[in-house]
Amino acid sequence: MLNKITVLMSQSLLAQGIVSRLRRTAPALEVEALDIEQPDVCEKLLLIQPRTLIVETEALAKSPYCTIDDLFRQFPNLTVIEVTLETPRIQLIQSGQLESRDFGDLLSLLERTDTNAPGALPSTAG
Repeated sequence: MLNKITVLMSQSLLAQGIVSRLRRTAPALEVEALDIEQPDVCEKLLLIQPRTLIVETEALAKSPYCTIDDLFRQFPNLTVIEVTLETPRIQLIQSGQLESRDFGDLLSLLERTDTNAPGALPSTAG
């Protein structure tokens, strides 16, 4: 099964470059690009059913049609990767749903989350 990646873009060169590089260098990925400024962007996402979204931070913050809350309501197990030209950091936001029988399940989740926090990506600088 292909990993479906959707890049939500606002006609920025950064987003266009990401789409181009992914399509060229990662043929195992199914890469789609959607304009986050279009009123039907959420409906198009429902048709695509992406596993991962890449979005420029500034575009997501400005979009009246697609908020982070909308995304996680529609896709409860989604991974969102926010990128920006302002900093070399990538923000990874993951959503998931778990069944909870009692308060102990909440405590277990909090303990697991605390010990398994994602670290920094290995530096490629030499």
